[in-house]
Amino acid sequence: MPKDNSSCPVPLDQIPINEYKKLQQSIFLNWPLISKSNFYRKLFYSWLIALPLITIISSGSIELINLPLKLITVSLIWSLIIPIIITIRYSLSWNYIYKRLRSEKIEYEESGWYDGQIWEKNIEMRQKDILTAEYEIKPILNILRQSLVNILITFSIGLILIT
Repeated sequence: MPKDNSSCPVPLDQIPINEYKKLQQSIFLNWPLISKSNFYRKLFYSWLIALPLITIISSGSIELINLPLKLITVSLIWSLIIPIIITIRYSLSWNYIYKRLRSEKIEYEESGWYDGQIWEKNIEMRQKDILTAEYEIKPILNILRQSLVNILITFSIGLILIT
C-alpha cells in the first residue's frame, strides 16, 4: 500500500492487496496456500465425502440398482463433480484477485449503490501489486489450473468408460 493513504480514495476493503489478505485468511479459500499435497488431500476428501451421497442418488436408478459394479463406477465418476466445483470456485476467486492486482486502475464502490468509481494506482502500489500477483498468486492459479485439468480428464475418461 502506498505511504500516503490520503491520496487513495478506494475504501480499505476494496484495495486489491487487502482483498488478497482477506482471501488468505478465508478458512475455505486458503486450501491452495497450505501446500500442494494438502490441497490435493482436501480435494480427495471432498470427493470421498460426496461419494456416499452420489451412491445413494445413483441407486435410485432401476438400471443401476441391478448392476452393483456399474453403480459403484458411476458413483465414483460423478462424485468428481464436487472437486470440480470446488476447484472452479477457487479459480474464479483467485483469478479475480490476480486481475485486480495486475490492473493499472481500481474499480470500486464508494457508496454501495454501484456508483462505479475508478482510481488509477500510483507507481509504488502498482509495482507492489504486480509482484504480489506474479510471485504469490500466479503459482496458486497454476496449481488450480493443473488440478482442474487433471480432474476433468479423469472425469471424461470415466464417462467414456461407462457409456
